[in-house]
Formats: sequence, structure tokens, C-alpha cells
Amino acid sequence: GSFYDIGDARGPYGSHSLALFLCLGFTVALALCPAQKSKLILLLLVLFCIGATISIARTYVRTGYMSFFASLSVFTLFFWRYGEKETNLRRYRFFLILSFIIIVGAFVLYGFTHPEAFMKRISDLSGIETAGSGRMAIYKAALQRYADFSVFGQVFGGGLGATHSLLGLKVPHNDYLVILLAGGPVGLALYFWLLISLWRQIKTTARTTFLPLIIAGSAMTTFVVGTMTNPVIGYMSVMTCFSFLVGGAIGHYARSDQICV
Repeated sequence: GSFYDIGDARGPYGSHSLALFLCLGFTVALALCPAQKSKLILLLLVLFCIGATISIARTYVRTGYMSFFASLSVFTLFFWRYGEKETNLRRYRFFLILSFIIIVGAFVLYGFTHPEAFMKRISDLSGIETAGSGRMAIYKAALQRYADFSVFGQVFGGGLGATHSLLGLKVPHNDYLVILLAGGPVGLALYFWLLISLWRQIKTTARTTFLPLIIAGSAMTTFVVGTMTNPVIGYMSVMTCFSFLVGGAIGHYARSDQICV
């Protein structure tokens, strides 16, 4: 829909959900490439990756841009690293580099041909006229509200109500600030403990096959970076896909352990 200007959502969260969902779908499509024996299917997957890249660019979502390049960088780094341990991945290193160049090139080319939209997204960082603009002003207001808490609130947070009505917005466009305001440093520590535990569960059980780990790591990067500038935990379409990919990796390795035993 974004590619053809159909459903290029401009609602409160539509374009952000779309961009992040495309980032996760892109990761899966790129990871499927090494397993393909059919050149036709391989070509279709690469074309899908290019189409998803242009669609992400067309959403004009800064959160999507940051998440996309961060997850793509992690994907490439992991693919290169674990390619030394898995022959199937090692054979596709050159293909991955070529794909990386083509995909990033498509994004940059679109940026050069549509500079006015990109410049507009950069310029509204300083104002708060539209929802989602003026991120720095929103974050400053959130930190000021946290500073006004009592000692108890600064340790355990002020509850979900404390995140509301910051500069006219329902929540700050940052999930870390949402959790800090709602649950304090204690809640934030529990949140990080959950993410780290998920990653450690995947990493410590990956021994012979590494594509599930690479997909989960890239998906977690999309999530961690996306939550810096948007309340991604509230995007059900994104969270469903994210949970499926990370949970799928954990389930894959848990099943592999049982088979080995």
C-alpha cells in the first residue's frame, strides 16, 4: 500500500506501524535467501526486499529509518560472524554484501529523488505543532515530570496516569520514558532484564544453525531502536510479528535441544 500510495497511513500510528512491520518482514525475507535453491524464488525475495526498502522510505517515518538501518547493520554483522561457523551462511557472504549495496542504494536513490519530503521530516523536529514532532521537547517534559515525583515515585514510578498529557500528547514518544514514568527505575530495570534474558536464552542455545538467532537479533534491534522514538509496545501489529520471530527462535532451539538429547 505504501509503495503505491494506497494505505500510506497518516493516522496517529499507522505509518509507524507500517514502517516497523516492513522492517521485520524485510529481515525474514533476506534471511530466507541462503536457503533457496531456486533462482526464481531467490530473485523474488531480493525484489521483495527492494520493494520493502522503498516502502519504508515512502512512509517518511524517522523511527522506521533508524530501526531499518540498525537492524540491517546487525543482520549483516551477525551473518558475517556466524558465517564462519555455518557453511551454508559462509557461501552467501558475497551475496549479502551485494544485497546490502543494492538495498541501501535503493533507499538513498529514493531519498535523492524526493528530497522535499525528507527535509520536511527533519524540519519539524524543533516544533510541537503536529503529533510526533518536537521529540526533544516531549522528552524534556517527560524528564521534568519525573523530577517532580516524590522520592517514592522516583523509585517506583507514578503509575500509567503519570505518562498522560505531556504537551498535549497521550504518552511520550519513547517507551523507555513511558516505563520510567510508570514504573520508575525499578520498572525500567525489570524491562531490561526481560529483554536481556530473551536474548541470552537464544544466544546460549544456538549451536549449529544460526539463522533463527540472526532473525531474532535483527528483530530485537528493530524493537529496541524503535522504542527510543515511539510507543512501539502499543503497536499490536508490530508486537505480534516481533513476538512471533523471537519466540520462534527460542522454540526452534528448545526443540533442537530435545532432539539432541
